[in-house]
Amino acid sequence: MQVRVAPECASKGHKSAPMDDQLAKAALALKNLESVFFNTPDPYGQLLQLRQDLRLMLSPPYQKLPSELWVKIFSDFTPVKFPLNAPDEPLHLVPQVCRAWRDLVSQCPQLSASISVILDGEEPDVARISRSAEQWLARAGDICPMDITAACAGAYAKTASVSPDLVSDFITRIALPRTNRLKHLELALPFQCLQPLFDLPRGSFSCLKILSLLPLVAPEHIPVPEAGYCRWHWPLESKAFESAPLLREVTYSPDFLWSFDEIEAMTGTNSIALALSNPNPVGALTTFHSSFAPRFFLPWVQLNSLHCTMTALTPDQWCSVLTHCGGMETLSIVIRPHSDGQQPLAPVRLQLLRSLYVAAYCGGGDDMLDRLVAPKLTSLTCIAPLFHLESVTSFQTRSNVELEYLGLGFKTESPDLGPFLENHSALTTIAFVVSEHFPTVVWERIGRCELLPNLTTLSVLLTALDVSMVVDIIESRWDNTDFQVEFLSVRPPYLQAVKDELKRLDRFGCAQVDSSQSQRRVIKDSRLMNHTGGTGR
Repeated sequence: MQVRVAPECASKGHKSAPMDDQLAKAALALKNLESVFFNTPDPYGQLLQLRQDLRLMLSPPYQKLPSELWVKIFSDFTPVKFPLNAPDEPLHLVPQVCRAWRDLVSQCPQLSASISVILDGEEPDVARISRSAEQWLARAGDICPMDITAACAGAYAKTASVSPDLVSDFITRIALPRTNRLKHLELALPFQCLQPLFDLPRGSFSCLKILSLLPLVAPEHIPVPEAGYCRWHWPLESKAFESAPLLREVTYSPDFLWSFDEIEAMTGTNSIALALSNPNPVGALTTFHSSFAPRFFLPWVQLNSLHCTMTALTPDQWCSVLTHCGGMETLSIVIRPHSDGQQPLAPVRLQLLRSLYVAAYCGGGDDMLDRLVAPKLTSLTCIAPLFHLESVTSFQTRSNVELEYLGLGFKTESPDLGPFLENHSALTTIAFVVSEHFPTVVWERIGRCELLPNLTTLSVLLTALDVSMVVDIIESRWDNTDFQVEFLSVRPPYLQAVKDELKRLDRFGCAQVDSSQSQRRVIKDSRLMNHTGGTGR
């Protein structure tokens, strides 16, 4: 197809003149802005946004295409795994792209402004990987906002957590020199490698929108309460991210490099459920409450997502923060008990909150729920040795919501469980971490759909005591095509009992247990069979 411009139209410039005027005005505005940009305070990022908008307006047309479209375009130019059915269909390969098209792509900096690095294997050459990443990002020039993702995985994650100098080169060469251009930063690296980011001055992250830091924590890093320091909480006094004008999503959640079995060995218990249901935690769990951060600096007013699962504050401290978080949609926090003499504050209304995760390993969880109102909430998870169903019910009633997802990680009183579940008929997914004490009648009523009639997913930390009743539920609900059961963990002593009980489902032709996986799932439709990975690396 060709497009021609009539000579008379081209000569008069009916179409081009207005556009030329706009571009000329934009160029002048950008020139004037550049002369004062670096010397003018910009606490809300308005000048930065104007500068980016003007640059985008003056950029070539191909630079205005969204990155998702570029990815879609070039996904067509990859070798196919199988021959095409029809011989006359074209086979698109990279060598067949014309030289001009390739040259155009090489000049598009947006395609080089994103990088994802996985450090795994026995001894990855971090220096070589850093050099390659440096060369790739250099193609993006000095304008494009950047996305950088890096993670240690597999056995190398434990190696790096013990010897962080092995991967420090990546932070020094890749992340630190580009902090003022980072739009998305996600790092799962040893804490010592992340610390330099917190040591930067205010204003170092002018473009950052999404921050996800997952410090690696090995078993030998578990602190003792007397130490007064815990490497898995947000560093005290750091203000590096406090003035990030565009920051919307923050995750700071330690990546624990051990499995459920290893945690059980460290806590001295024979069950995670027992550890969580013990009002006097022992072993490693006693350190959870010490990971508090009394001074916690972030641009709270603009955040819509926060996941800090090991940075504990008291309910009052969290409420004083959350009063500034009117736009919060997703919240995952950990609570520590009140100090003596603190007066409770008025409830905080989080108008837009849809998902809430509250962990209170040494108490305070009920107090936190009592301080919140969330009229749009659909997902709630409560993890603690000390939690009460009454607090959950009161919170739901006060917020006037019907939950779709509920995760209960605490021991519940058996007589209260049935009436509690009757008030949650809208639930589609429920997870029980502690379930061996559940009365048989509760399991039977779930199987008959008298309780939780809309349930599509049941997640349970399985023991030999309740596996038979869970299999009964699977059989009872087999005609419900969408129903599935997830075994959050099957400990080795219970594995044979689980296998034996699941044999009852052989007649349906799709019950499977993979002993190499720590999460087991039984789904009616064998085409949807999905055995998810474990809890540790």
